[in-house]
Amino acid sequence: MSTTIEEIKKQLSSQSEQERLAALSQTLNYGQPGLELLIEQSIKDKSDIVKQFAYRVFRGDNSYLRGNTPESLTPCPTDVITSLAISPDNTILVGGSWKKIWVWNWRWKGRS
Repeated sequence: MSTTIEEIKKQLSSQSEQERLAALSQTLNYGQPGLELLIEQSIKDKSDIVKQFAYRVFRGDNSYLRGNTPESLTPCPTDVITSLAISPDNTILVGGSWKKIWVWNWRWKGRS
């Protein structure tokens, strides 16, 4: 590996969001210490984009990485429904994304 775990830690503490995003994509190359860095960053980072990207890396969804440079990193969209729940009586549907929750009440035939 050309980058050391200490260099990854330094990148993760950078003020540059793009640098932190680039470092996240490399954390899992370092076994348990890298996994711990990824988890810590996903909890403590001040940027929602970095937190979301850490979650995607943790899930193994690296389709958002188009290369290995900060300029090529594209965070995932924040308004795509990623989970659904249906009430037991099948009258309410709830969809959620990173920052939004949608509620549909089938009795009202509308979204709230």
